[in-house]
Amino acid sequence: MGHLPAFVRDKLGFLRTSAERYGDVVRLRLGTETYLLRDPADIQHVLETNHLNYEKTPRLTGSGGKRVSGDGLLTSSAAAHRSQRLTLQPVFHRAAIEAFAAPILDATRRVLAGWARENEVDVAAEMMRLAHQSIGKALFASISWAPTAGWPRRSRCDGATST
Repeated sequence: MGHLPAFVRDKLGFLRTSAERYGDVVRLRLGTETYLLRDPADIQHVLETNHLNYEKTPRLTGSGGKRVSGDGLLTSSAAAHRSQRLTLQPVFHRAAIEAFAAPILDATRRVLAGWARENEVDVAAEMMRLAHQSIGKALFASISWAPTAGWPRRSRCDGATST
């Protein structure tokens, strides 16, 4: 069983404690050979500089991982990963990210303004709503937004909106 019970009980706490106790590179016994890297240079080495020497775990790339995380960039390997990464790369260009800043800032300001009127806030729900609004505003800027629900109203092709 190794570290698996402690990992399952408190994933973040287990990883944080392991890194604090054992340093920047920690070998974990989680069923298959697994390493925890903490140093940014080590992470860059594995993910970017020398990525061809490493494989993603079958727990991620197999049917179980794809059932949980989908069949996308995170779970793909080799040629499929490269193809998907190249397809997505323009979205992460500096100019593209800067274009998303205004809609995200606008959505954040609206959420915070709502918080000022509340005594108690469900932060998890509010963050999910903010994420949906930010993504929606950035990707679908022509849709008008319902102010209370956080979800878009349907837009017709002629530009009119419905509630």
